[in-house]
Amino acid sequence: MKLLKDKVFIRITKNSRDGIFSKEITRDDGSTVRLWTNVEAMENDDRRATLFVQTGIVEAVADNIVDINVGDTAIIDYKLSNMDDHIVYKDGDDIIYWLDAKTTYHQEDLIAYASRRSPRDQVAYLKGDYDTLSMLLGVIRDNRIFPREPYVFLEHESNVVAKVGKAGILYTETLSHYQRKVLASPRESQEKYGINPGNSLLVHDYDVFMVKLENRQLECICDADAMGEFMSSLG
Repeated sequence: MKLLKDKVFIRITKNSRDGIFSKEITRDDGSTVRLWTNVEAMENDDRRATLFVQTGIVEAVADNIVDINVGDTAIIDYKLSNMDDHIVYKDGDDIIYWLDAKTTYHQEDLIAYASRRSPRDQVAYLKGDYDTLSMLLGVIRDNRIFPREPYVFLEHESNVVAKVGKAGILYTETLSHYQRKVLASPRESQEKYGINPGNSLLVHDYDVFMVKLENRQLECICDADAMGEFMSSLG
């Protein structure tokens, strides 16, 4: 099958899905057993939003997408594995989903001008605003992460810090603004904003989201949401 436009097929395996609900533990005698920690959510269950897979295998790629290879590990938006309308087909116990590999932007402003019903102009969107955000955050190849525009991957740390008050009482504070080291950034983000690996970004907690890989956690942000950058040479 030849994919059209910006389409990519992603295979989510049964093992990946099972990892949401169970984990393998080793007993004292060295034997292993699978421990079930959750149960699958039904279609109308609110828990579906909390049970998701964030990695898959690139199954097929449209010809115009030159920087993604079949067999790459895809880092995907958490919503994809719960979007039944994005299922292409099922292959045994595996499920193949489709997504658009490129983020698109509005090419012109759209303004609803004042009228009898609305006394002021209202901006629907401006040229350069996101039209559709791709659900493909990046790919992993040869143990390297290659982010897709506009996603920037950051080092994960807790934003809850311990502090000592004037009376000597220890307490914790959740930071709303903090610095994060850039682990990987797409070429477009480097050229447009100067966001380079090794530097640190000033970010707001509201704009950062977690990415769960098989053996680690990362943080991610859209490049335009970063508030500032600290060069690595400044420490």
